[in-house]
Amino acid sequence: MLSHKSLVNNSYFTGIGLKLSAKDRLCLAVPFSHCFGISAGLLTCIGAGTTAVLVGLFKPKDVLEAVRKYRCTALHGVPTMFQRLLEHPDFPQSDLSSLRTGIVAGAACPSKVLEGIVNRLGMSELVVAYGQTETSPGCTQTDPDDSLAVKASTVGRPLPFVEMRVVDPETGLECPPGVKGELCTRGYHVMRGYVGQPDQTAAVIDAGGWFHSGDCGFVDEDGRFHFESRLKEIIVRGGENISPAEIEKAIMSIDAVRDVRVYGVPVDVYGEEIAASICLKPGYHLDKDELQKYLKGKISWCKIPKFVEFCDNFEVLSSGKVRVSALRHRMEQTIAGLCAAAGTEKAAGVGGSINK
Repeated sequence: MLSHKSLVNNSYFTGIGLKLSAKDRLCLAVPFSHCFGISAGLLTCIGAGTTAVLVGLFKPKDVLEAVRKYRCTALHGVPTMFQRLLEHPDFPQSDLSSLRTGIVAGAACPSKVLEGIVNRLGMSELVVAYGQTETSPGCTQTDPDDSLAVKASTVGRPLPFVEMRVVDPETGLECPPGVKGELCTRGYHVMRGYVGQPDQTAAVIDAGGWFHSGDCGFVDEDGRFHFESRLKEIIVRGGENISPAEIEKAIMSIDAVRDVRVYGVPVDVYGEEIAASICLKPGYHLDKDELQKYLKGKISWCKIPKFVEFCDNFEVLSSGKVRVSALRHRMEQTIAGLCAAAGTEKAAGVGGSINK
């Protein structure tokens, strides 16, 4: 339950952070059924007096045409959306010279995609934002004038009148700068609760009014916050907590890789093992052995994926986010087949590479 106060103010401060005005035109291809589209998109336009250029279902060709036709100065999207724009056949001949800003949010943005947004789309004043539907949704934003390095590594500082902190999920104590924990926020932007679910509301909003996001991250010495991954997505391998984001960043540095998602799958010995689903660029080749050889020395040996799947595309939700649960389910089924062939109950020593 989001109040008028939370939505109006959050969208207003989002617009200020973007430096939007009546001179701007924001191309909106993110769905209004999601807080990103309705609050950080439509309501932000209303608060700033900015023209909203509406695109129906997200189709890269339609977005490129809308930006060209209406000379849009801003564009919102999740990383996957921007990546599809950059890869579309019409992109090289599309006139996008009017673009200067916009928000990328909804998931961690690979540095290669971020560089493409800034340098190839021309969105030099791009803003990286962090938040959730429960927080109206914005909590933090980078500044349009921040360096590419800052935008590639942080989600910025809190919006006006928004409190942020990092706490140890076990003890509830606040973590010092640089120490990872759960990202928590407090302020006008936090939801009133889940409709008809007081127990679930109490589970995420503590007695002090702090909303516990379920996200893992940290704050640095400069007061900028860093998002790592969902706490539920943390892979616990042999008692060690492993962040998928670190592994995805290393894999994305390979020229052949277009997109990647890393996640944990259940195994017998270590509890969880690391798996990766990878989309390659057209005309490129990469196999499991080449991947593991490349990663040696770049990340710890225990973080190198044991199970690897190569596929053409990822299934996405209406919000544009990749459906990681579908990738995990498919990988688990494949591992079960490998285990059955090896005569084991769980993937204690089975490793595989799947091409789709």
